[in-house]
Amino acid sequence: MLHDRRQGDAMPFLTDAERDDLRIDRMIFHVVGPDLEEPVLLAEFDPPIFTEFFLKRIKSALGGNAYRFMQDSPTMATLREIGGDDAVFVTGSERLAGAFQHEHRRNSIDGVFFLFLLSTVDDRRLFALVKYDNDQVLKYDIADRDGQRRAILEEFRQTFSTKRESLQKIALVRLGEEDGELMVRDRSRPDGISEYFEKFLRVRRAATPAEFTKKAERVFKEVFRQHRADLDPDIVKGGARRINEQLRATREFGPETQGQLFDSIFGMLPDDSPVRKTFKRKLTAQRLDEETFRVDPTAIPKPSRKRIETIEGIQILFDEEVRNRIERRELDTGDTEIRITTARVTVDDDDALGRIGGA
Repeated sequence: MLHDRRQGDAMPFLTDAERDDLRIDRMIFHVVGPDLEEPVLLAEFDPPIFTEFFLKRIKSALGGNAYRFMQDSPTMATLREIGGDDAVFVTGSERLAGAFQHEHRRNSIDGVFFLFLLSTVDDRRLFALVKYDNDQVLKYDIADRDGQRRAILEEFRQTFSTKRESLQKIALVRLGEEDGELMVRDRSRPDGISEYFEKFLRVRRAATPAEFTKKAERVFKEVFRQHRADLDPDIVKGGARRINEQLRATREFGPETQGQLFDSIFGMLPDDSPVRKTFKRKLTAQRLDEETFRVDPTAIPKPSRKRIETIEGIQILFDEEVRNRIERRELDTGDTEIRITTARVTVDDDDALGRIGGA
């Protein structure tokens, strides 16, 4: 069953219910490596084994970056064929392993290429493509010899480890009626995908750096508007200008920089702050909570200056984000009253203005 999702939907790749219900229906792997002309093809695990171990590894892809298949992707075509005919699972996995080996042979190290067929809520189907590197592991046993307790070491190289570094590449795939979306984690490129893995998958980033940057800007400004009353007055005074300046000064946006950027914009707030909770919720809704991308400064608008000028020659200059602090109303006399509300006057060239109404 293929599940169609529009690119514009503000929802996570997997909902909490889908994540909790994720199941491995079928699994197989083939051996790949730089010294092989062709992958070593192996039989399917029927039924799947150690599913909890592998599900934890697969779900780690949800902390990766979003991609979409190109229309002419051979990998998508093969997965679509497998999704439409269970009998093609094994031969399809062999084709994928062969293509993976061909693209990666010169750059890879010994390991295995996995194909998982997954299902979740309402039997919606997904796929996981995983490259696992071989780990060198030393196993020890303790034996009594010659009246002494001795350690016996044995080397294992063909192992699957829980270490994050061992999972070299992973793509979690959901197919739509005409295209497909992926969450990709590539150990060699945390902010994207290596050239040869991209070539194997034939994918493009779900959004450009400029589009990601605009989404991040929108999240911060929505949080600011929603929690204006909860923020320090000095923070509020900066408004959108502060958000734009801090975001423009950030080179890379991702899980490692989100907290620091939040603090620079909204101040050091406690973990249970409603502002921080809203920020995390909106990041998740926009699928930016785990996304890593380079900030495009050109996508962040510089705040436009507005001007009010009176017939008497009085000029008022202000940024758009503080428009709500300026009130204007027409008086019965025909004059116009302009009232400015400010947290503090910082520059006053004429001290006498400070005494108006107070003398």
